[in-house]
Amino acid sequence: MTAPNLILPIMVLNVLGAEQAAYYYIAFAIASLLFMIPNAISTSLFVEGSHGEALNRTAVKSLIVIFSLLVPAAALLYVCGGWVLGVVGVDYAAGVASGCCGRWWLRVCLWV
Repeated sequence: MTAPNLILPIMVLNVLGAEQAAYYYIAFAIASLLFMIPNAISTSLFVEGSHGEALNRTAVKSLIVIFSLLVPAAALLYVCGGWVLGVVGVDYAAGVASGCCGRWWLRVCLWV
C-alpha cells in the first residue's frame, strides 16, 4: 500500500468525523483485498521479466489475468457488498445511525 492510500482514512476522519471514518475504514479494508490482485500479479510480472522472458507477451498475459480476476470480483463485491459488510456487523451494512450506508462507502472504495 502506498502513502496516499494510508492517508485517506485519516482524511475521512478529519473531514467527516469518527462515525463515518469507521464505516469508511471497514469498507476500505474489504476493498483492499481486491487491491492485492494487481500488486501480486505485477510482482510476478517483474520476476518473469527478470528471467529474460518475452516482456510484451508476459505483460499482456498479466493484464488479462488481472482483468479476468479483478472485474468479476469487484462486480460481485459491488452487488453483494451489503452481505459482506453484514459479516462485520449489521450496523456497518445498514449505517442506521448516521444516515449514510456502509455499502455506499464500499462502492466508493471499489470505483475510486
